[in-house]
Amino acid sequence: MRLSVRTYIPNPLRCFKRQRFGHSKTSCRRTLTCARCAEVGHDSSQCTDAEKCVNCKDAHTSFSRNCSAWKLEKEIITTKIKNQISYPEARKVVKSMTPTPGNSYVSGSKKSACSFRRQK
Repeated sequence: MRLSVRTYIPNPLRCFKRQRFGHSKTSCRRTLTCARCAEVGHDSSQCTDAEKCVNCKDAHTSFSRNCSAWKLEKEIITTKIKNQISYPEARKVVKSMTPTPGNSYVSGSKKSACSFRRQK
């Protein structure tokens, strides 16, 4: 019998107390933060406020898979597992491949051209 096997890539670890990635509720020493509205001091079970993500500040809940921070964490974990490297190394690799928001290729080339002219 032949079966195809693929590597298991877990979802990012999210703290259910503070809603941040990388640690769990049991190890968190910070204050309770709502997963729905990102306000400190209450949980999301009774919250009716507008949605806001703690991690990226967009208009969705902190547990949304459409969150840019969630997608970045998932990419870091995928890189870590596929390349068999540590989390900090994977983070550096992914960050180096991810463009900086607000910067374009044109602005990057202008900066490098200006620095090239100054060196002469």
